[in-house]
Amino acid sequence: MAVTANMYPMVLTTTWNKEANLNSDAIKCALTNTAYTYAATHKYFDAAPFNAAFTELATANGYTAGGVALTSPATTSAQTTSWTAGNAVWTSTGTLSAVAAVVYDSSPASNKPLVSFVQFGGTVTAPSGATITIAWNASGIITVAVT
Repeated sequence: MAVTANMYPMVLTTTWNKEANLNSDAIKCALTNTAYTYAATHKYFDAAPFNAAFTELATANGYTAGGVALTSPATTSAQTTSWTAGNAVWTSTGTLSAVAAVVYDSSPASNKPLVSFVQFGGTVTAPSGATITIAWNASGIITVAVT
């Protein structure tokens, strides 16, 4: 599924404060199969208030807690700056279902900065042997236009 991710506003703070490096840190994408309500105050994957609002899938059926690592992160800089990475892919070994995903920096021991999130608009299900693939927008996971 091709998606457009929504940027967490706090990612600007965490990158400017050098808490996150989107090009060199381990960036992951995690899934949930329960409703997630976004809030602008969500800053860290492993801290309140986010971890009270987002219930990550448990390790099972081809999903590993913590999510999958995104490969080849890169920033392009021009009048429009964007950040891209490889697609997030899970291969189901049972029935794997999700309704939303978050991208976060998993490198810090704690206070893992949130980057972006995607609401699928319903439940996406992969039977055993099938995949759930998040194909990021060609413009980037994050795109900022400078005017």
